[in-house]
Amino acid sequence: MSIENPVSIVTSNIGTGSMAVYFSPSNPSIIIKEDDTLVPAGTSLNITANRITTNVTTTLTSSTAYISAIAIITDAAGTGSTVTVQDKSATPLKLIDGLITTSVTTTPLNDNYQTPLKMNGGIDIVTAGVAAAAINIWINYYQ
Repeated sequence: MSIENPVSIVTSNIGTGSMAVYFSPSNPSIIIKEDDTLVPAGTSLNITANRITTNVTTTLTSSTAYISAIAIITDAAGTGSTVTVQDKSATPLKLIDGLITTSVTTTPLNDNYQTPLKMNGGIDIVTAGVAAAAINIWINYYQ
């Protein structure tokens, strides 16, 4: 996203990172940029780590959230098993749809989103299959 003719730039250090706030007269919304990631206004970062070993729906949150990163690893294979990450819409929007977890992975699926993705109504992790895999899943989201 480019900001046309920013007229005000405020920067400060936050822990080990930094934050910059830009204001554009052509678009009066404030955009917060933290370490090159856009952060939805009025939200804070939630960092989660889950180990799931059964076929179940795990709800991270039941309120609208914005996912910024996901990492998934299978450390015990299942039979016909999958994992889905979806929002809680009436017809869920699936960010990760039926990722196969029938073999052990030594390198995680790692997705980072510079612009966090909106998950309407919350975030569900759905594991399914004949025999469940054991997965480790990390999701960072703003809310």
